[in-house]
Amino acid sequence: FIVFIGLIIPNEQYHTSFYNILFGSLASSLIFFIISNLGVFLIGYPNSLEGLIACYTAAIPFFQTSISADLLFTTVIFLSYDIIRSNIPQLNPNIA
Repeated sequence: FIVFIGLIIPNEQYHTSFYNILFGSLASSLIFFIISNLGVFLIGYPNSLEGLIACYTAAIPFFQTSISADLLFTTVIFLSYDIIRSNIPQLNPNIA
């Protein structure tokens, strides 16, 4: 799922936009939260609706931290790439 999100981040000209990156980061965090906590529910909680609710409720503080870290590191990675690309002409696709 997360790889599919990575494939839809670039737009038609294969340029990334702020909104595509933001959507990709938030969607990836949400998918990871759902899948990883479903595994925790299946292994460590009673197999009932109450157990499912308790599992996801207990995981909310970790989700907030996960979103914050994902947004921070996504910003750092993409800004670093843009800075490097602007300083190394061979990496800039607009220069012919």
